[in-house]
Amino acid sequence: MFSDCAAKPYDAIVRLTVSGGDVGLALSDCADWPVDEWHVARGSDVRADALGAFFRLQTWRRERPWTAYELFATGLAFEDGNQAKSYFYSLFKTTDGQMRAYVRPGGGAYAAGLRTNDIVEKLDGRYWWEYGTFQTQSRAYDGKPHAFVVKRGERELEVVLREPFESCTETGSGCVLQHRADP
Repeated sequence: MFSDCAAKPYDAIVRLTVSGGDVGLALSDCADWPVDEWHVARGSDVRADALGAFFRLQTWRRERPWTAYELFATGLAFEDGNQAKSYFYSLFKTTDGQMRAYVRPGGGAYAAGLRTNDIVEKLDGRYWWEYGTFQTQSRAYDGKPHAFVVKRGERELEVVLREPFESCTETGSGCVLQHRADP
């Protein structure tokens, strides 16, 4: 279902849909996570309508240069102007009482070895329930590197988050795009 974005030959997925009343264009990252979507009313010329939807994509690229650069350079649509560091994962408690990970391929948590549906046993050396459900889940969004002991199948693994994904660096004059590689 999920795979490493670095192993894919593309960074983004664009889907064009034509229905009875409209023409839609959906943009997803390399892991098929939704980024944005546009719809135009369907007229008599479907090709012209599709070009109108593609024009909206081009406008989006100009309006959100950091997000577009990150999407087309790395496969991850990191929000432009967002200064928060991210590892691209979340934690959720399932009905059986387990704390599980939901990990976005291509992000820092995935690179460190955390995978979707890993069962979190410990977080930063303590059982997750010692923090509480909300406090444990909140740590996924604090931008800090955490250490996990997770259960994957019958194996118990240690996963240590290292480098977060950052879209830009704050300077006195605003956000400056960091180029990891030539676009």
